[in-house]
Amino acid sequence: MNDTELIAAYFEGNLSAGEKTAFEERCVADAGLAEDVAAYLMARSALKQEVKEQKKREFDKMYQELSASKPVRKLPFKTISLYAAAACIALIAGWLVFFRQPGPEDLAREYIAGNLKTLSLSMGGDADTPNLQQGISAYNEGRYDEAIVQFRTLEKDSLLRPEALRNLGLSYLAKSEYPQAIAAFDTLSRMKLFSNPGLFYKALAHLKRGAQGDQEQAVKYLREVVQQDLFGKKQAEAWLKEL
Repeated sequence: MNDTELIAAYFEGNLSAGEKTAFEERCVADAGLAEDVAAYLMARSALKQEVKEQKKREFDKMYQELSASKPVRKLPFKTISLYAAAACIALIAGWLVFFRQPGPEDLAREYIAGNLKTLSLSMGGDADTPNLQQGISAYNEGRYDEAIVQFRTLEKDSLLRPEALRNLGLSYLAKSEYPQAIAAFDTLSRMKLFSNPGLFYKALAHLKRGAQGDQEQAVKYLREVVQQDLFGKKQAEAWLKEL
């Protein structure tokens, strides 16, 4: 499998857990692969509308052909009904294939891959704090358990607590430990900060988990992000159009 196929397989969810981890570690270490991933995401976005329009033309053609086709001899009502049902199924199948929108998990996965694969000091953290630096290094290298240990040691530090909670939640999210991630982001969201990502990340965690009721919760939080002009507002507005 070449890199192009590997990137596509990752975003289409066709890799095993081990393969996904290996791919993500390569993205951190291999600048060339990271550039290819960025190019893939940009191309996917740019082609989305073009493909949609092309598929619409194909769908319209299919509809016209099905509408124009008529039995050459009189058929029993039951047979005609079967033809109609088959045509309806074909049209519905075509619509679903041609116009399927990315699901909530797809949106979350793409955002994480494009924005959260590596961490840096972003909320006023002290670069001289060993635990914080060690946690960030561990996260960036895919050692999420170690990162969690380091960030948890900073939870009670009043100055570093926002940074620690953000990074702790993201570490849990990377491990697909959603309740812990959501709890960390919820605590962060209730802190008075100049720019607070807690509510946006809480919505992201619900989208990524994709369990029953998660999409509804995510939409609720995303609307609050937009209404309150919080961190992630532009992304929230874009997602709300697709959910």
